[in-house]
Amino acid sequence: MTTLTNEWVLELVTTYYGVTVDEVTFLGTSDSTAYQIVSGSFNYLLKMHNVQSQAREVQSELEWLRALDLETDLRVQRPVQNLAGKLFTEQDGVIYTLQHWVAGQHVETLTEWHLERLSNLLLSLHMHAMRWEPPGGFTRPVYSVDQVQSLMADLASSSLMSAEEEKLMTAASECITKIVGKHPVSRENWGLIHSDMHDGNYLLHEDRLHAIDFSCCGFGYYLFDLAEPLLHMMPDDRKHFVCSYAEKRDVQIDVELLEAFYLWQVLRNFTFLTKNPEEHDGLRQSIPRVCERFVAPFLAGERFLGI
Repeated sequence: MTTLTNEWVLELVTTYYGVTVDEVTFLGTSDSTAYQIVSGSFNYLLKMHNVQSQAREVQSELEWLRALDLETDLRVQRPVQNLAGKLFTEQDGVIYTLQHWVAGQHVETLTEWHLERLSNLLLSLHMHAMRWEPPGGFTRPVYSVDQVQSLMADLASSSLMSAEEEKLMTAASECITKIVGKHPVSRENWGLIHSDMHDGNYLLHEDRLHAIDFSCCGFGYYLFDLAEPLLHMMPDDRKHFVCSYAEKRDVQIDVELLEAFYLWQVLRNFTFLTKNPEEHDGLRQSIPRVCERFVAPFLAGERFLGI
């Protein structure tokens, strides 16, 4: 994705948002190209979205963020309207958005204190999604179990697995599809989710955790959302986090179902990483471990999350 010069960023933000720019910092490129904008005592996040981004999807992400800001006590990257009163700016076929900056630090070591606050964060997002009525035309991706087989096909086509590993992963994808396919969809278990709450997408500031980067938000099971943070936790942490969430929501967690979502998230992450050749050596090491520690027990009907 093309990056912008500081002069272009300055002109864009000043012209379309009326914001005086004191400093521009390039943050990096992933699904979008991001910049930190400093204007006096205020900080903003400017995103240049990739060419595949649809205006309606970007608009919808920002509409949820605006609702979260207005209707909850969560601190989120709330959108800034441009001078035309719109949530995004489109110029020469490229979509730009400006959002308020969320300050904070990444959590290096999770403690029970952090796990409690992370469960509070997911719970707040889910409870809001259960009661919020999206506006007309709201469009976000749907995380349907039908995607599992296509993810598996993409991973297999990367040629990063041995024949035995591919056999195990294929069997796991079929098992995931079967287990999740039996799970009914209801307002209590399905709705808008962040979907990508790994340890790089929440920040600690003033004794609270704050979610950032809602670019993958969409419709899916709340347990699917709960599974992503588990990928980055030790067994005891996983148990504390899930039990904390379940107790606060007063629900029983189907561990087999949660493990199916866990492996779905693993498959999703592996497939994403195959797109970057620099990640291939790491994948060749990770896939055998996942097959041994998680996939084989899962296929044998043994619980592996320790919950």
